[in-house]
Amino acid sequence: MEIKANIAGKGLAQIEIPGRADQFGAGRCSDRPGRAFRESWLRRHSSQRVCAGVDFSDPELGPERAISILPAIWKTGVTTFCPTLVTNSIEQLVRNFRTMEEARRLDAHFAGSVPGYHLEGPYLSPGGARGAHNPALMRTPDWDEFSRLQEAAGGNIAIVTLAPECRGLTTLFGARAPPA
Repeated sequence: MEIKANIAGKGLAQIEIPGRADQFGAGRCSDRPGRAFRESWLRRHSSQRVCAGVDFSDPELGPERAISILPAIWKTGVTTFCPTLVTNSIEQLVRNFRTMEEARRLDAHFAGSVPGYHLEGPYLSPGGARGAHNPALMRTPDWDEFSRLQEAAGGNIAIVTLAPECRGLTTLFGARAPPA
């Protein structure tokens, strides 16, 4: 996994976590069993909060609902994507990661199309540009908390969006910002 961020006035910060990036190689893959192999598109994350009517952060998300996104995704030529879960309570994130893992267990097509998840927040900066993220749910990075999320996700959190200026970032990933 690789995380890059542009820190205003400081430059580019980059974090690399070995062991996950190999799952994201584009190339030849089958979009459905029994079909001929063809070139396909990889979407590193579903950047829209709601994609094809499915919100992966929805408190009511069930495994069948998560699986239901596949035909709409495949129709666009994308065969591999990383569902995005956005800033929420830790309990809700744990619940939804477990739901996604259940979807992977129930449907081999879903498991094959979803090599990992994108965690967007909650380690964001509550001021300024925060988009649709609820500042009340943003928090300082915490290794134990992240480990709990990663466990719920079956070790499949592959992309993390965070604010590089957050205190505690180095304890989360051992990140080092470039010298000033």
